[in-house]
Amino acid sequence: MSLLNLLAETAAPAAVETAHIDWGSLGLAVALLILSAGLFVAELFIVSLGLLGLASLTALYFSCTYAFAVSPLVGWVFVGCAPFIGMILFRWSFDRIQSSSLVVQSEIDMQAGYANSPGFEHIVVGALGEMVTDAYPTGRALIAEKECDVSIIGGSAVAGTAVQIERIDGPTIFVITQTD
Repeated sequence: MSLLNLLAETAAPAAVETAHIDWGSLGLAVALLILSAGLFVAELFIVSLGLLGLASLTALYFSCTYAFAVSPLVGWVFVGCAPFIGMILFRWSFDRIQSSSLVVQSEIDMQAGYANSPGFEHIVVGALGEMVTDAYPTGRALIAEKECDVSIIGGSAVAGTAVQIERIDGPTIFVITQTD
């Protein structure tokens, strides 16, 4: 019976004491968490070779340390919330960077390349040209009096070989050799 009594005493809840909150430690923990978030955002916008990120992690560590000084529950809340705050700030920062006028907003798509370059209006499917260099399978060809990078479909070609444009895929011109 003594074993059951020992287990009962161990499992019995302790007397609930009135919680004393250390407001100074809690305020410092919140301030360090805000500082950590600010340094994290600054790291994404300022080139610091990771020093601001390291300072952010240090502030986060001390924020959680002071939160644990208040109580274990508050400490674990800070530890649990930190990744979510980081993800939200990371996403917000990248959205902000993408909408910034400092970032190039153009895309490379199927309209890029020779098709929209000034002076290359006559580079169209079916145009004839001549290889300037050997192509194994890429090389340079003179087409419509313009020298272009081309890729031979199905093999290779030597300089002087007549070629015809089979298709243009963005910046890549695919040609086939012409047989007489």
